[in-house]
Amino acid sequence: MARDWTPRFDSLHQDVSSVSSALSDHVWTLDTFELAWQQGQGGPTLAVRDAASQRVLWATRPGRAFVMAASAQESILQWRGSFTLKDRVQKARCRTQTVDTIEMETDQQTLNIEGSLTGPSCSVRYRLSFAPRTDKRLAFHVELLAEAPDSQKLNRLFLNFASRSEEQFFGFGEQYTYFDLKGRTVPILSTEQGHLRGRQPYTFFLNRISPGAAGAWYTTYASVPFYMTSDQHAFYLKTSEFSAFDLEDRDQVEVRIWARQMEGEILKGERPLDLIETYTEYAGRLPKPPQWFHRGAIVGIMGGSERVRELWQKLKEQGTPIAAFWLQDWQGKRVTSLGIRMWWNWELDREVYPDWERLVGDFAEEGIRTLGYVNPFLSDVSSKATAKVNLFAEAKAKGYLIRKANGEPYEIDSGGFTGSLVDLSNPEAFAWYRDVLIRQMVGIGLKGWMADFGEAVPFDAQMQAGAAPVLHNRYPELWARLNREVLEKAQLEGEGLIFLRSGFTKSPGMAPMFWLGDQMTTWDEYDGLKSAITGLLSGGLSGFSINHADIGGLIAMKRQVLGVPIVNFQRSKELLLRGIEMSAFTSAYRNHEGNDPTHSHQIASDAETLAFYAYFAKVFALLADYRDTVFQEAHDRGYPVARHLFLHYPKDPNVSTAPYQWLLGSDFLIAPVVDPGQQEKALYLPEGQWVHVWSGREYVVSSQGLRVTVPAPLGQPPVFYKKGSAAGEEFQRRLKALPRAAWLPR
Repeated sequence: MARDWTPRFDSLHQDVSSVSSALSDHVWTLDTFELAWQQGQGGPTLAVRDAASQRVLWATRPGRAFVMAASAQESILQWRGSFTLKDRVQKARCRTQTVDTIEMETDQQTLNIEGSLTGPSCSVRYRLSFAPRTDKRLAFHVELLAEAPDSQKLNRLFLNFASRSEEQFFGFGEQYTYFDLKGRTVPILSTEQGHLRGRQPYTFFLNRISPGAAGAWYTTYASVPFYMTSDQHAFYLKTSEFSAFDLEDRDQVEVRIWARQMEGEILKGERPLDLIETYTEYAGRLPKPPQWFHRGAIVGIMGGSERVRELWQKLKEQGTPIAAFWLQDWQGKRVTSLGIRMWWNWELDREVYPDWERLVGDFAEEGIRTLGYVNPFLSDVSSKATAKVNLFAEAKAKGYLIRKANGEPYEIDSGGFTGSLVDLSNPEAFAWYRDVLIRQMVGIGLKGWMADFGEAVPFDAQMQAGAAPVLHNRYPELWARLNREVLEKAQLEGEGLIFLRSGFTKSPGMAPMFWLGDQMTTWDEYDGLKSAITGLLSGGLSGFSINHADIGGLIAMKRQVLGVPIVNFQRSKELLLRGIEMSAFTSAYRNHEGNDPTHSHQIASDAETLAFYAYFAKVFALLADYRDTVFQEAHDRGYPVARHLFLHYPKDPNVSTAPYQWLLGSDFLIAPVVDPGQQEKALYLPEGQWVHVWSGREYVVSSQGLRVTVPAPLGQPPVFYKKGSAAGEEFQRRLKALPRAAWLPR
């Protein structure tokens, strides 16, 4: 029987829990916040309020324990970068809470709540503290106090608080399947997204062959313990140990962490965008991409100099604006069971690119940058005859690799070969690898690259800075910081461009840009085109403000048994064309040939597709000035470039039922076609006056909103702008003047 890949976490709130106290009602002021203790009819409650407006920002449930603890035993199944976690509470369950004292420290800036937690085989003291960090951020810290020997056995801490049953929960990093997570348990774990997830029976069989490889609805490269809600509540953890947010009961939230302490912050803001701005004060904000980025396409191609030049010539004939060529196989490629993979040695392969310097120079003469590929793994290249260096061997000799318990490098299966992660928690290894990338990549003329992976640290690995369970989620932040330091030390700030897929809370403050990872070449909402949009919008709420997807997806699969196809997912021409349209109205316009280019329609597969690609590269370039202002907002305030309608229309209940739409900045509304065979699109317009860019038709929309259906033939994705927007009017004027291929609709 197949293993169940759903995470399982025993919850203490399902037991009878209670809080008791003899303390009288009182209100304490902490800067712009108030904390109120009240003995109500249903039992005592603790609430955090905005001192000015008296709006409740966070509150416990009457009479129910809000701090709990337990002893639990986890089981972790890990395979490559995939992890499946289960957690079982043992005999010790501290679910009865007392509040004995609530006292302000002498500085009048910290409020401490102390009491006891008891239950079967369990007795421990705890402390919950609150202190303002800014006028909009209230920090909290809860810890178990080791006063009794039995308390040492407690390794799980719970924080439980109230939620309105209709409240919707957004964020948690890049969530690909659901935008509203209410009613679910959300694990906070950076991991492989998985492939074929949600598509039965494929998920079933892939998990039998490769445990966890199919992933699940919650698996994501960029998982973040932050949320905001439809009630404009916002909350995040600052700790990195594995945590889970249990939102299954409609009237409460239970946050669980694999540790004896938990810290985070409660935020306040008048608008959702205010909450993002306040959150990114802590998480950090991305820099503006370089100006050359706006020129047009980032052309992804593999296969060597001759093939690159051939495509370049075809693109020139179409007048395609090109910002960069992205040459993923600059270091050579190998073919494995998973398709085309790279040699993880980060050394230029001159058999593939014999005229590298001339190719890069020719690009530069026309203002085109050259980008590459890298990841934090190193692989032994003893079998590669042309290799002049072996970075794996060098790192192993220096002790710079993540280790197993026996001290040997932790080699992780990657489908046909193994690789070992550099221990970026080791400052010497960090500096060594940073300098390797400067020498091996910047030194040959690369102006940036895809910085892949970062989510595969095994939970039983040994690292210099501490235990892997604490550092697993932090590793993507270290990987982002290393790449940022490469740009800084190589003096490429404002010129270089690096995009990452893995992330955690503080990644936005360290990463130059993100991309959404490896979606399937399908249309579906689980792992295809639709899932990329959901990930784009949820990630935008979590600080991943400048983000994009591979045009048309990455993963194609074709498998046969006895000549009979059992898996056949190939990128169709229509999917690629719709992906091209969509990407012109996001942060970046970049294609990827895919893991198996022979099973995917490509931008140069026929003349029609090439002309289509060239045309929308020009459309992308038309938005350069406007996109630059939106990038500035991302840098200054943390606002996402692609914004869920909720961010600007939080009081409109209909925006939550308008999936796969977004606002580009605040002036444009995009509703791409996301299903095959459609020539028109049903969509939702919020309050305002909107102009359809292709027809010029105006829509005057009341506060009730408006559902409309518009023509959407290939080449005319539904795009609107706010009437009176200077950027919208200029875009429409320039769009009308743009030469169009004869076959495109007019």
